[in-house]
Amino acid sequence: MSLLSRAKQFATSSMARLWRRRQAPALPKAVENPQLHRPAYADRHQGATFLVFGTGPSLREQAAKIHAFIEREQPITIGPNTIAEFIHPHYHVFTSRHRLLDYGHTFDAAKSKLLVSPTIPLHFIRQVHAGDFEVLMYRDDNEADFDILDGVIQASCKSAAIVSIGAAIVMGARRIVVAGLDGFGSLARSGQRLHYNAASEPKHLPGTAAYLEHYETAHRYHVRFLRQIHEYMAARGLEPFTIITPTEFEEYYQDGYLDR
Repeated sequence: MSLLSRAKQFATSSMARLWRRRQAPALPKAVENPQLHRPAYADRHQGATFLVFGTGPSLREQAAKIHAFIEREQPITIGPNTIAEFIHPHYHVFTSRHRLLDYGHTFDAAKSKLLVSPTIPLHFIRQVHAGDFEVLMYRDDNEADFDILDGVIQASCKSAAIVSIGAAIVMGARRIVVAGLDGFGSLARSGQRLHYNAASEPKHLPGTAAYLEHYETAHRYHVRFLRQIHEYMAARGLEPFTIITPTEFEEYYQDGYLDR
């Protein structure tokens, strides 16, 4: 393995992630009660097809088909956290201070726009990126129901990938397809990988009570918010989102979509 390959491998490893955390200043407190307003990106891509990414292992399994779809359809792409190792999306999303600390170095301003949570302090964002960025306008509330009022998403949606579906709606999407949103339930219980990138795997040891509780709780939130977003879109005459890679959320999965 070349020195360059080894350097790249280390940069995305769990050891590198731990090193960055030790070298960084103490993680700042989240912004409480941030000011929310209609975002500048509202209706920016009216009528466009969007591809929203999770970071599940199906990305690696379906990589060739996904990239062929992107080449063919030219969608607006939105992806969170470690997604830059798969693709540099049009919008690179961070809703967690920890994730921004761990993976902010993968953001490429020449290829993506940075879209961050309103709860992440400005001075902390500046440790990662000195240029322009946009605030993803949503209420940081896991218990609120999904809604959009004047471009502001009224719930956290519990994950960067799922709130990004809401962002695509705000941006004016005509069609939204989702890849890599595999679900956590059965994967966590069976000890399988949860992410396409091994360095992203959780710190809890697979099979422990803490591991299972964390991911089963997250899965329940995902089920709830996906149902609410689907109902929101259908009630407003929008084409509901479709998941195009294998997933536990089977009611939204369209098998064969990538084979068209």
